[in-house]
Amino acid sequence: MPKHDDVHFEMYSPQTQAKHEILASYLPAYLSALKNKVDRFHYIDGFAGRGTYGQGKPGSPLVALQKIDEAKVCDRTSISLVEKRESYFQELKSCVEGHALVSGLLNSPLIRQGKFSEHFPEILNREVYGSGARVATFAFIDPCGIEDVRMADLISLLKIEYCELLLFFNYDAVNRIGGSIAAGTMDMGILSELYGSESSIESLVSELKTAGAPSDREGIIRDTFIRSLKRGSGARFSVPFRFSAKRQDRTSHYLVHVCNNPLGFKIMKSVMWEVGRDDAEEYGRLEFDSDPERGQLLLFRPDIENQKKSILDRLRRSACKVSEFSVNWMNSPNDYFSEQAYKKMLLDLEKENRLAVFDKENQKPAPTSSRRKMKGKPTLGNDYWLRLSNS
Repeated sequence: MPKHDDVHFEMYSPQTQAKHEILASYLPAYLSALKNKVDRFHYIDGFAGRGTYGQGKPGSPLVALQKIDEAKVCDRTSISLVEKRESYFQELKSCVEGHALVSGLLNSPLIRQGKFSEHFPEILNREVYGSGARVATFAFIDPCGIEDVRMADLISLLKIEYCELLLFFNYDAVNRIGGSIAAGTMDMGILSELYGSESSIESLVSELKTAGAPSDREGIIRDTFIRSLKRGSGARFSVPFRFSAKRQDRTSHYLVHVCNNPLGFKIMKSVMWEVGRDDAEEYGRLEFDSDPERGQLLLFRPDIENQKKSILDRLRRSACKVSEFSVNWMNSPNDYFSEQAYKKMLLDLEKENRLAVFDKENQKPAPTSSRRKMKGKPTLGNDYWLRLSNS
């Protein structure tokens, strides 16, 4: 493991904090939504690190353990952790096995040293899956690079009923290696495992050669991977959360959530948009920028403005309920806006006098003065009707 990984675990970077905030915010909702539908839970951490970061900050295994306890499902939960580096493994084993909450788990944690792919069969054959039990599996795959992340393993996970995946996808590494493959200075080996086959990489490299702007290249690399993962597993929903490179205006990674449940899709979008919120704007975004100066430059939101235009185009056809956007549009697998983002767009359009809100019978105007307030701000329920202003 490169030396920079030692630095990574000595520091608790803003990027790592954002990842853990997403994990910590989503797990309670995941556990709560499924606790009455399944018999057991299985939390998998494929690149678990040493358990803590500098100054005792909890790593992902301890974050997950805390949320499992708070959801009161410890006695129904198994955890499986893998770490490649021997020194990190020993620290991981010590801090997890010595944790006060471990004794309440369904069984002893499975903690293994080595490659995730080597221990993957053992993880999928754990007793938690025995006796026909309905098991909800949540896999957090957070490698430092792309080595040992195999498409076949990810697909096998997602084919398990109630399984969801949260994967840290190293765009920067894939971009660099893809360029080397195209130049003939590197073979396809490591990318073939990540994307699933050599033919996939041949197609990827061919498409990259015709890419124009860097954003086009980025979209090809990201979307080709996510499409392959969803196609192979049958999963319907995915949300990519972007991380920019430190002190550079380019992408370093994506944190990708994949699931087959519209509720999980809805909740994860809400979580990610909130984590992407900063003091400069109210919407949030599906990205995290650790450079505050550059973040202040992102006040103009073409994604929001374009979606507002789409909303107005829909209203030109006919009046509709708020739920047309906050439920129907939001639940579309290709839609990355959260329910809260849609409500905020509608409220902004109302404030700009570009649409009007009517009561739940679509008979009388329902201005902000007549609607419920939350923290002094107007709200907008799904059953209210919307019309273009003056229509």
